[in-house]
Amino acid sequence: MVFRADASQSKYLKYFLPFMFIYSFEWLYLQLERVNVQEVKKLAFEVYVPRRSERKARAKLPMVKLSKNSIVLNKIARERLSSNNIQLAYDQDSRTIRIKPAESGGILIKKTKIFGKGFFKQFGIEFKGAFPATYDEQENALYVPVTRQA
Repeated sequence: MVFRADASQSKYLKYFLPFMFIYSFEWLYLQLERVNVQEVKKLAFEVYVPRRSERKARAKLPMVKLSKNSIVLNKIARERLSSNNIQLAYDQDSRTIRIKPAESGGILIKKTKIFGKGFFKQFGIEFKGAFPATYDEQENALYVPVTRQA
């Protein structure tokens, strides 16, 4: 349907405008009905699976996030260490960070963050991102394998 209005009909255009959209949607609906169902079945559909279950499983693991200047521990990691003072160590061969509670001295954990700019500089660590940690009960330490570059 084509609607043409000249200057004398412009005052009535506001009344016909809503009906024009209704007719255009009806035309679109009729065109969509003409689509062959067999053609739609041949399309390759991918099923969406929510990632919430993966997120819940990851939330139960101790995670360590490394940024330019700090190390952030998640709740599980902090509960496993159960100390506000920690000791940081780095193994160059396996590229693993060890986080262990310190009995005296050590680095203070402020809420969830460990400020480790000096630690990163001393060992030349330029890794960034979130890494899963493993907890060793005998050593009472978290081991964070850092395998990818920034």
